[in-house]
Amino acid sequence: MTATHSATLQDHARQTSDAAAIIGDGPTAKAIAAMAPELFSEPERNENTSAVCIVPSLAAALPAPEWTAAHLAAAVGDPLVWVVHEVQSVIVPLIEAGKPGRIVIILPAEEALGRAGDAAAGAVCGGILSMARTLSLELKRKAITVNVVCVDTESCYEKPTIAQALRGQLELLFRRDSWITGQEIWVTDGTEAGRVRP
Repeated sequence: MTATHSATLQDHARQTSDAAAIIGDGPTAKAIAAMAPELFSEPERNENTSAVCIVPSLAAALPAPEWTAAHLAAAVGDPLVWVVHEVQSVIVPLIEAGKPGRIVIILPAEEALGRAGDAAAGAVCGGILSMARTLSLELKRKAITVNVVCVDTESCYEKPTIAQALRGQLELLFRRDSWITGQEIWVTDGTEAGRVRP
């Protein structure tokens, strides 16, 4: 991407989209921020933040026979509670102020599709997908949209067109005049864009 093209994207994003804050400090959050810097002009949330990108970190894969109660609490419970807390910390001020808002939750595509030996991450992704759909129904009358984007970050690094598609999807979802809500959007190379079957 040329410097001129990047500047044009930044100008367009500022004019049509709310400045978004990215929430999360794991490798996926850092990758998303690096791929679409023009969309994340707010380094941190503040009282004016109305668009956020929430990126949970998932635990390392562990086969089901090796699970313990402590592992499940950390691998499933902690990420789900973290996402719920972050969503609530965004929507409460928006509702109190009567402001519209845009919430995008980023999930890793492979874990969301289902990966052998990683059912705990699948449980987290399934819970987040269901929560986002339900919240979108609850919040649509308050002009707050909630969507999930499932991303294959490796494909984004390997294929510039996929990274460009990700930027385009995020820009669309953050737009002030966009009413897309309750959607599960996949940004992958397309080779495994379907539910895994045994």
